[in-house]
Order: sequence, then structure tokens, then C-alpha cells
Amino acid sequence: MEYIGIDVHKRDSQVCILGEGGEVVLEQRVRTQRERLGELLSKRSKSRVLLEASTESEWVARCLEGWGQEVVVKGTNFAPMYATRSRRVKTDKRDARTLALPGRLKAEVAPLLSLLLHLNEQIAFEAVQPLWAHAGPGGPGCFNSQRALDTREGLMVPMPTRGRAQLTPSRAEGSPDSTGDGQTPHMPDAYRFRVDGHIPVLKVHYEPRPGPAVVVLHGLFSNADAQRWELDALAKWGMAAVGMDAPHHGARRDSWLDGMPSLGPTDYHARLLYFIREAVPEVSRVIDHLVGEGHGPIGLAGVSFGAYTALAVAARDSRVQATVSILGSPDWTPRDGHVTDELRWLMQDAPVHRPWDCARAPLLLLNAGKDQLVPAHQARDFAHRLWGEFPWLGSHVGHYEYPESDHYMRGEDWNDAWDRALGFLRRTLYRE
Repeated sequence: MEYIGIDVHKRDSQVCILGEGGEVVLEQRVRTQRERLGELLSKRSKSRVLLEASTESEWVARCLEGWGQEVVVKGTNFAPMYATRSRRVKTDKRDARTLALPGRLKAEVAPLLSLLLHLNEQIAFEAVQPLWAHAGPGGPGCFNSQRALDTREGLMVPMPTRGRAQLTPSRAEGSPDSTGDGQTPHMPDAYRFRVDGHIPVLKVHYEPRPGPAVVVLHGLFSNADAQRWELDALAKWGMAAVGMDAPHHGARRDSWLDGMPSLGPTDYHARLLYFIREAVPEVSRVIDHLVGEGHGPIGLAGVSFGAYTALAVAARDSRVQATVSILGSPDWTPRDGHVTDELRWLMQDAPVHRPWDCARAPLLLLNAGKDQLVPAHQARDFAHRLWGEFPWLGSHVGHYEYPESDHYMRGEDWNDAWDRALGFLRRTLYRE
């Protein structure tokens, strides 16, 4: 068995691979990206990999496990892992070697390290709360917290422009965003519960509880907490914001999700469609709960995989009064165009086959022109089809494309997209 140490950093990581006898097999610096790490490590035989706990280490660990590697993540202050360390000048190369050696010598500490990783994650999440609490509305603290969570998923999110502040309405006297004394507004109240005993939900709003509610659906490999910035922004606009973990995600994460990186394109796409089909009735059950609490009207906002789900729910649940799709598509055709019998069966439920049901309530489609994961033309063609078949819809259906962005949108485009989404949801849902 080989032993691999990775000193993970935001932009580049140092990799050291040791052989069975402790000899150095490979030392290399690599970009901290799924594709680059995969090129180096995904084809290697099963090895023991040791990472140092950091913001990026979580998604890197998941990728490595998906490639069949045995992964241990150590805390930065776990002294036994440094028992063999010299006093020479600290460098990334030496750090990687230091990480590789305990993987060979101290395999018995893996259970303790797993526990430490869990504790470190909890501490790290608690540590970012003051950033939200002390940042102004739409300020850098909110974004930095969200950026940290996104980075844990391997998303390289650029720093925002000053336009981020536009996502919060002006502080009108008496609005939930105003304290009345010129001080930074308090954070909205957050409530955690499970619908039907198994669907994890995070609901965020100010008191008194507003009527309009927006269910925010996260992307693939993400979770409800990763959308906390968007939830807080919706709350500041006077709505109840509701996040929920999709099936096999977040608190319910399992091998069905973690095994996806090892699948071929066809099986990967089929697994994605199964996730969507499983998520749709769960979203409706969450809507049942919200309606039972007296919320209404109900809107949906989804990102990527969450946008696919939002469009599918809108086509089936008439209680949805507004839908925002960011980086999603009503068309479930795979990018490579290869459709198996299984995919053909799954694709029957795609909203593209039910245009009127999907657009009976206001609909906003926002996509990236250079997106290689979700082809922009699918949403564009759908919008033009709606305008052609139902000309009276007019601005009832909105579509906007960001020509310079790919699936991981530029900071200014992401800001603008959420600015449009928040304004759209406020106009269509909020009842004065």
C-alpha cells in the first residue's frame, strides 16, 4: 500500500506519495481542483491518504473516498502526528511529507482523527456565526461565511463586488431590516426541524412571522446550510426562507451521493435524475408543512440541481406561486445526447414536457452562457417556446443569460442573479 500526504491550500496543494518502505515515490504541486487532483490520484491503487483539516479538506476527502482511497483528516493541532517532525523551516513540501509518514506509521489513530474532524467542523461552523452577526446587510462577513461553506464543496467562488449590498432593500422605518437606531440589524431567527420525521429543514425569518415563504433548494453535493447567505437575504426582504437537505445530502448524506464521482457520464446523469424524482415529493411535503403553519404564498428558488428540482415541483404542485431557476433546466436531456432506455424513462418527468404547468405561476430562468454542465440553450429555448405558444404570458416568464459566466459564475454575475431573484420573488409573493 502507498501512503499519501496532501497539504491542502486554497489554490494549490502539495502531494507526497510514499512507498511501502517509506521511500518517496512522487512529490508534486497540483491545483486544488477536482479535475487536477483526479488526474493525479483517481487511478492509483487503494492508498491511505492523510489530509490536514482545512476549509478545502472536506470536499477533497470526499473526492478521494469516491476514488476508492482510505482517507484520514487530522486536526491542525494534533500533536502525535508531528512526532517525527524536525525543526527545519516549515514548507508545503515538508508538510506533505510529514502528513504522509503518520499515514504509514500511525494507522491506528484513524478513529480518533475522524472524531477530531467532526469536532473541528462543528467548531468551524460555530466560528463563522459572528461574521454573520456583525456584518452589515449583504456585507462581506455574510459573503465570507457563505464563501467558506462553498469552498468546502470545492467551488471557487470569487470575492464579491460592491454590488453585493444591493441584495438588501433600503432600511425603511419599521422594516425587519432596520433596528430604528442606526445600528447593525440583528440576524433573523432560525428554526431547525424535520418534516415527516426525516426531511431536515432550516427555516429563517424575522418576527413577526411573515406570510410569504420561499423554499431554497441547494445544488448537488451541497446542503441547506450552504445556502444560509441566500436564506438570510430572503429574510431581510421580508419573507420566510426555508432550506431543506435534498435526499442523500446534508444530514442524510450516504454512499449513493458519494459514489457519483466514480460513475460514467450516463450512470451519473441517471443518478442525478433519480435524485430529482425523489426530491420532488419531499418539497411538496415541506410545502404542506408551511401551509399548515399559515405561510403563503409559496415560492421556490433553486440553484443547479436544486433548480432542476424547483422546476419539476412547479410543474406538479399548483400551490407554487413563483419559481426562480438559477443554472437549471426544464430539459433533462444529457449533455452528450446519449439516451439509454433508463434515461428515456426518467426523462418523461421533465418539465419541458409540461410547459404550461411549469409556467402557470411567474417563472424566472437565469443561466450562464458558457455553462458546460447545464447547457444554457435549454432554458433559453424553453422561454422562447413559452412566449411563442402562450404569447399572453409576456413578462410573466423572465429569462436572462450571463454570457461571460460558466457554471461557477463570476462574482458580479452571481450578485446580479440573486438581485434579480430577490426582486422577482418580492414582487410576485409579497402582499402588503
